[in-house]
Amino acid sequence: LDMILGTIREPAPVEGVTSEAFFEDGMIVAARSDHPLFEKEALSFEDLRDARWVMPHEGVPLRRQFEDQLKEHGIPVPEHVIEPGSTVVIRTLLMDSDRLAIVSENQIYEAKSQGLLAALPLPLSVQRRRIGAVTRTDYVPTPAVNTLMKHLRDVGAEIAKFNT
Repeated sequence: LDMILGTIREPAPVEGVTSEAFFEDGMIVAARSDHPLFEKEALSFEDLRDARWVMPHEGVPLRRQFEDQLKEHGIPVPEHVIEPGSTVVIRTLLMDSDRLAIVSENQIYEAKSQGLLAALPLPLSVQRRRIGAVTRTDYVPTPAVNTLMKHLRDVGAEIAKFNT
């Protein structure tokens, strides 16, 4: 295993790993662009009370943070959620239903630019996540991995500019 790309956990969940962040990512509540909630004049957390959800797996910090925010607003934690590990599945579920999802802004970038999905106008106080690569501390990268890392840094810098 050369590296893991994804959310950087702090502190690291295990010893002997090094992280390099490429950009920070904000979180949104996403829905299909013609979802009925977009018709509301002033959307509030109360409007999420009966929503059906696509959420990160139990134990993922984002899920815990979002559930805590729901509780702060007096909204019960959703039951019977779908917990896919695939961004493609998440986008498909959102586009084909009235479900909502707590996702990264970047996870729906393409569908958002095509007008298929959108972020609900709901202010979240969920921490931004650092996205990057995690490698073993004693890892010596191959030339191919060094080239890949350079490209990841370049793309991360572009995303960082877009996200600010």
